[in-house]
Amino acid sequence: MSDYAKGTVEGEFCHWLIGEAVRLGLPVVVDPKSRDLARYAGATVITPNLKETAAAAGAIIDSQGLHAAVEVLLPQIGSSALLVTRGEEGMSLFEQATAERHYAAMVNEVADVTGAGDTVVGLLAVALGAGLLLRDAAAVANLAAGIAVSHHGTWAVSAAELRAAAA
Repeated sequence: MSDYAKGTVEGEFCHWLIGEAVRLGLPVVVDPKSRDLARYAGATVITPNLKETAAAAGAIIDSQGLHAAVEVLLPQIGSSALLVTRGEEGMSLFEQATAERHYAAMVNEVADVTGAGDTVVGLLAVALGAGLLLRDAAAVANLAAGIAVSHHGTWAVSAAELRAAAA
């Protein structure tokens, strides 16, 4: 879920939408555009990048300060997990009461990062919907993001590309 800060997924509607998805047993993946990550409480996973994580925590952070920021944010989002996208440093998954799981970037050469976050959100949703555990869905999303950024412009990663990259 993301409204790209256009104002369509806010307030009570946002809470209702997440609640309905949870009630139906559907995974909810959020690409946040609000500094208030608590508004997405109940989502399966929230996927801020480093800049969005810093804004939500009210701090200036780098990769070293990420843990402190996440410690502030996790209690605010309840049962949700955070998958922080970190550009060339890959992604880090933080779940309640679980150690950080890091996924190194899986790309040889970056051509264009346009759409990398959307690729992560899309593949997470598909993988979770197919029944993968969050940690495994994150690994698939990380692999897909590496494929996407190796192409110029936005790129729709195919199943064949994923299979080849995973082999």
